[in-house]
Amino acid sequence: MEEFIDIGGFIERMRERLWGGMEDGEALERGLITDFDLLHGGESIQRRHAARIVHNTLLYAGEPDEEDWSAARHLADLYSCRICVNHIAQVYAKGIMKKREESVFGVKDYVTHGEAREIIMRIEDRKLRSVPEDKGCFGKTRFLPEEEARRMLGEDRKILLVDVRPSGDYALGHRPGSINIPLKDLSKNPRMICPDVKAAVFLYCAGGYQSVLAAGLLADAGYENVCVIPGLSQTN
Repeated sequence: MEEFIDIGGFIERMRERLWGGMEDGEALERGLITDFDLLHGGESIQRRHAARIVHNTLLYAGEPDEEDWSAARHLADLYSCRICVNHIAQVYAKGIMKKREESVFGVKDYVTHGEAREIIMRIEDRKLRSVPEDKGCFGKTRFLPEEEARRMLGEDRKILLVDVRPSGDYALGHRPGSINIPLKDLSKNPRMICPDVKAAVFLYCAGGYQSVLAAGLLADAGYENVCVIPGLSQTN
């Protein structure tokens, strides 16, 4: 059985092949790694942490995010790490990191030396990437700009405004008039949002990822009038 690579070893490979020999201090300053990586460098790297480093590396290199990353919403364990959602969604949608088994990314699984080599090769050469074909969520999702969302909410008090962030984040601040149904709960039972599938539902989160995933869940559950509006970090 192939051995797992530790965080320090994974960072070293990224440094040699993709970061131009950048030292840890500069990598930390540029957001490629975090203090966690430096403190736990001798531990085997989990796939969620590798996804974060890979995604940050792509952004550093100037590769834009995929607008349609809806294929990732089929990963059942995507919701298990709210901080990692956007990182995992992007590296999966780009075909850089594959799922471990059917509908499972393997968020807390460890990365082997062989997988680390393959990941780096796919970062360097887009021809080696295998983009997943299971898309479709975005075609069912309606996005509203902030001004239109505010206007509609002001005119129609029947619109259900839902914050899909974790309850702790909701408690720290939220849109007036919203209710909180965390994405993790919604993923277990989309119909908990309201009994009327024709009801107007506006979803938001912080940066947009969780609300798009929630919209896909509701669309699959039969809701017909679901909109995603800008998240709190997109309006501040």
